[in-house]
Amino acid sequence: MTVSVGVTVVSHDSENRTLVDGFDPKGSNSRNVTYHETSLLQLASLTASSAHCEQFIKNKCYESILLYNGDMFNWWVSLEGEKMTYWGGVDSVPYKCACGFNKTCANQGYVCNCDDDVCGSRSLSCLYSSEKNSALYRRPTGHLSFGNFKHDALYYLWEEKLTSSMVKDHFVCAFHCVDEPKCYSFNVAESPDSNGLYLCELLVTDKYRATGKFFANNTFHHFSPLSPCESVPCKNGGVCVPEYVSNSYRCDCKPGFCGTHCKRGGDKTCSKIKLCNLPSGSYVIDPDREGGVRPFKVYCDMTDKKGIGVTVVSHDSENRMRVYGFRGRGSYSRSINYTEADMAQLAKLTASSAHCEQFIKYECLGSRLLFNGDMYGWWVSRDGEKMKYWGGVDSVDYKCACGLNNTCADTNYGCNCDIEGNTWREDSGFLTNKSKLPVKQVRFGDALYYGDKGYHTLGKLRCFGLI
Repeated sequence: MTVSVGVTVVSHDSENRTLVDGFDPKGSNSRNVTYHETSLLQLASLTASSAHCEQFIKNKCYESILLYNGDMFNWWVSLEGEKMTYWGGVDSVPYKCACGFNKTCANQGYVCNCDDDVCGSRSLSCLYSSEKNSALYRRPTGHLSFGNFKHDALYYLWEEKLTSSMVKDHFVCAFHCVDEPKCYSFNVAESPDSNGLYLCELLVTDKYRATGKFFANNTFHHFSPLSPCESVPCKNGGVCVPEYVSNSYRCDCKPGFCGTHCKRGGDKTCSKIKLCNLPSGSYVIDPDREGGVRPFKVYCDMTDKKGIGVTVVSHDSENRMRVYGFRGRGSYSRSINYTEADMAQLAKLTASSAHCEQFIKYECLGSRLLFNGDMYGWWVSRDGEKMKYWGGVDSVDYKCACGLNNTCADTNYGCNCDIEGNTWREDSGFLTNKSKLPVKQVRFGDALYYGDKGYHTLGKLRCFGLI
């Protein structure tokens, strides 16, 4: 049985995040908290009548000391007006914050993260709390938490400028950058103007992401945050994207490459693309890479065939189509047009795949098919060859699947549709000889007299597997 506990909640006028700036002496900034529709006397009665009470408190600091091992600069005042010597997360242990109580402070020499005042007003490196390993970290409001820039003397990044201003030196330009949420690097003039000021340009990106726009220059210096991207870890033309907060990076790989450093994968087939753990969808593949055929668009089914990555090519003859009014052998003809690919491109796809298949079916009412060699219907290979077997059979002449397995309605024939009569029958299966695929054309006949007719269906070309 679950028992719900009612929680008494009392609001006040100081719940929003409030900036403390411009107060230097200890405790010189003061804010009295006014609770809504109640007095401190009433709240004292409430706490006395409750088993538990709690109130969250937080101080985020930049060069602002808190308890400082007893030499307090900040504190909270109790309901009775007492100056309290501990902070949130600690219950009555003097001069401790939660990290000091749990021994998790960034600097173990202090008992609060905010007691570690290591940021110098003239330093290019400014540290806040547990972000000390970050190359560039900003608080949600955009105020600096950490910035550490690498100086590239006499280099210039030709990129979009957020702002341009005149500053006293490159230190001031650095602080302008970390104060601007969209700034990721900056250029500073090598020489001052007549007033002793330097041109400072704040930029929307850094030298790692805009490598093609980073040049030697005699009149400027460039500053980008320190990053592992400095070692150029992304291969095969991949772009290194710094993750400044975690002091790490990720690689944006070119098509055909993936992995941590863009070293594996490929765009020859969907099975190659699958190596990059990409989802099902439309992709452009290039089966022969630098060969003579153009890349083309296909659909990649990343779940079929146990998730190997299946290249799927559609065409204009996938619907069930009627064959009627054609007497002579192969007199009915349907040429297959594949979507966004020609036979040369598809031949390269089959050659680059371990397996290919295409489903084919003929439904017949008195319309004969292979007829033990006296053929009325057949399919044509990509090279224009008249093929003598049907789906479900791999290169055995004058056979359909039932003829190969001795399961035809009349075992004297190699296909169900070779049996004349007034019964609807069908022959179907997958064509799997990839050297003949895809199907270029289908031909049928014997569909004219006494109600003889048929329907053909041809599936998409599907190729998969690595070679």
